[in-house]
Amino acid sequence: MCKLDTVFAKKLGALDDRTIAPTSTSPKEHNTTAEQLGRKWNVGLDIAKKTLKCTTQKGVRQTLYPIEWHFCTKQAQLRYRQLSGQHGRFYTDAFFSSHSTLSGGKMAQLYINDLSFVKCYPMKQKSDAPDTLVRFIQEVGIPQAIHSDDAPDLMHGHFKQLCKDYQIHSTYTEPYSPW
Repeated sequence: MCKLDTVFAKKLGALDDRTIAPTSTSPKEHNTTAEQLGRKWNVGLDIAKKTLKCTTQKGVRQTLYPIEWHFCTKQAQLRYRQLSGQHGRFYTDAFFSSHSTLSGGKMAQLYINDLSFVKCYPMKQKSDAPDTLVRFIQEVGIPQAIHSDDAPDLMHGHFKQLCKDYQIHSTYTEPYSPW
């Protein structure tokens, strides 16, 4: 039985729960050349080349069968604003206080970039750091990169998974360096 017959038979319930599916990846290729784009948009060749260079193909999938059979719609990085370029790198750290907020928290997660754009989210415990990243993405956008200290709750677990899901490049300070 060929793969095509397997997919249709599975859809009809003729097979058990095993799935056979081909997967392949390839480097990003544009189907349109700079010359074609220049003619279509009536722009110069240099502008067409720059457009193709900065155009991404995030989330493009191809299939032979109806797409709803194969793919779920988890394209998290496409749902929110992208904070890219020179000012898309943010720094984050947790701050602790001896006094509690009205909601009972004694700590906060701070996000800041090189333009001194600051966003601060109160937390009740250190494990709330991933929730602050989700709020930051929803309210401000997806940063291109996040630099943080080497706190385990920021380097591993749910925070790291969020960075992976939203394609945020994460870097960390050197351990035991106070600056």
